[in-house]
Amino acid sequence: MPQMVYQEYKPVPPGMYRLRLSACKEMENTKDHSTYLNWQTQIVSEDPELNNKFVFFNTSLSLGQKSRAYGLIIACGIDPGDLTEGAVLDTESLVGQEFVGKIGQKPNSKGNINNTVDEFFSLEEFQKAASAVSHKPVTPKVQVTQKQTPVESPAPQPQTVGFKKPVTVKSQVVSQPSSTTSNDTESPNLNFPK
Repeated sequence: MPQMVYQEYKPVPPGMYRLRLSACKEMENTKDHSTYLNWQTQIVSEDPELNNKFVFFNTSLSLGQKSRAYGLIIACGIDPGDLTEGAVLDTESLVGQEFVGKIGQKPNSKGNINNTVDEFFSLEEFQKAASAVSHKPVTPKVQVTQKQTPVESPAPQPQTVGFKKPVTVKSQVVSQPSSTTSNDTESPNLNFPK
């Protein structure tokens, strides 16, 4: 017979985290029967307490420029120039994409604290903005790392990521500081453009 193990839910402390999209489900609001998207992400970290910890958030089905879903897909590397009137995105094509999310906390209707993902940034955008404000390389709480592209590799080819026409997914290389001090581990409080 299967056995269950009790594990207490512990929300992630607020901050900037590297996240990987692992699933997306269309859900129905029980009050007004409207639909929305529920995204499942996992933290990418060298810290075993945080690595692969799940964080969930919701977006509408709208892809307008002011929507949260729009911010998410741009952070995942979709070129905004490829979004034309009537473009359709297969959410499955975003599974596995990584981005930096600003995680917060909010009490739910039962008074329990849940995590929120309040803003989305591409790995490259986060590193550039953090370094510009501090005038030195900054490492977020969860290190933003990515495989380096070999110098002699050919230019990335456009690939289709679920739109009705090919969409170019930008190849991003984020360089890491060679060493950090204790001040480098804290992310500065940055106001990123949405």
